[in-house]
Amino acid sequence: MSRLERLRELHAQGRLVIRPGRPAPTSVGAAAGDAGSSTPAAPPPGGAVGPREPRSREEEAGGPSGEGNAASGDALLPLEGVPTPAGTARRWRLVLDGTYRHGNGSIAAWWESIARGLPLLAAVTGPVRARGPVPPAPDRLLFLDLETTGLSRGAGHHAFLAGVAWFERAAGGTLRMACEQFLLPGPADEPALLAAVAQRVEERPWLVTFNGRGFDWPLLEGRWRLAGLRPPQPRAHFDLLYPARRLFGAGGLRCDLRSLERRRLGFLRRGDVDGAEIPARYLLYLQEGDEGALLPVFRHNLWDLLSLAGLAADLVEHLRRPPSRARSAAEAARTAREWERCDRDKAAAWYEHALALARTRQEATAVAGRLVALYRSGRRWAEAVALQAALCDAEHPLAPIDPWLQLARLWLKLRHWDRAAACLDTADRLLARRQRLVRGTPSPLARRIEELRALLADRSRQQQAT
Repeated sequence: MSRLERLRELHAQGRLVIRPGRPAPTSVGAAAGDAGSSTPAAPPPGGAVGPREPRSREEEAGGPSGEGNAASGDALLPLEGVPTPAGTARRWRLVLDGTYRHGNGSIAAWWESIARGLPLLAAVTGPVRARGPVPPAPDRLLFLDLETTGLSRGAGHHAFLAGVAWFERAAGGTLRMACEQFLLPGPADEPALLAAVAQRVEERPWLVTFNGRGFDWPLLEGRWRLAGLRPPQPRAHFDLLYPARRLFGAGGLRCDLRSLERRRLGFLRRGDVDGAEIPARYLLYLQEGDEGALLPVFRHNLWDLLSLAGLAADLVEHLRRPPSRARSAAEAARTAREWERCDRDKAAAWYEHALALARTRQEATAVAGRLVALYRSGRRWAEAVALQAALCDAEHPLAPIDPWLQLARLWLKLRHWDRAAACLDTADRLLARRQRLVRGTPSPLARRIEELRALLADRSRQQQAT
């Protein structure tokens, strides 16, 4: 039985019909909270935040439900029309106040964390060689997530639900988060949806996505061009997938958004729709007009948006913690590599702690190599020489030769010709011993030694000439 047939069977049994009498827009927001936490009541179409009501057991198990409002008549989806240059887009708008909790964090706490680490967020989420500008404040960020008809970026697939969210201040200065979800009622309405999303990107041109550089944004750009619209140009695109993989994906841990929100944010989705079912639910909506089939999809999309904001804040807090909080050398080294993108002194502090936590020689050697490179780039020559010398072993029959060559380069940089020559003599002796013990020792080491000797002789002659 296909998913579509299964959905039709559930619909025929009445299991997809959402009974009226429960608050509608907030039920999506309500489902985003923790079990037992309070959630905002249904806002009017304009998006005002209402009083809080406890969630029932039925809502906890079954997810969002609701009835229409004045803008939507008897429809289950409380959509309102939003005029755009390309037509009228259909939108569900929800505003959550700063105290609203998603997992173990709140909107206000996310704002504070992101505000403290905007330069750091910009450094670790963008390409190293094409880093975007830092946003002036968290309210310039636009969190974006799409629900699509397929996982391909080809012309046959498109986004039928585009969710955007951002921080904003109410008239009295109260912090809150605005969430808008634009639905595609039919193919003819796609230009209006695309125009609405483009308007939001132009208003807040710092995008925050999860795998958006690889999927969401290229798909949108293709749809804009097919619709004859000019794609907006964001100032920067912060994709959280890549730093999340580098920091939290060690040991084969899953780094999809659902796994990360459970491990990092303490949020467990209950009654969430399977992502593979989402296209079939949209098809059921198109064929039979069943809005109830889309309610879990709206909730799923809203959870994604809230988790994006929470994960951005968590990344900043994880990187800003002191090195003493690291539990292993590998964890400290992963954090140090992220700091190399923006602050070499903090990266060095993290590598130093990783070196103290290292349990094997191989682990210590790898960390020390990165630390020596940082010391050299920061012109901390005494520390670089001392650490590099600690990596050198002249006694073991199969001691590595490369550390001696690196130490010789350091002495050459400092114009200590005699010490550089002594390092090269030791490297020659180790290479000869290795060639006696292990036949077929590769010759590149011998060539590197000769190249360094030639460089040493050249530098020495230059100094004598001056």
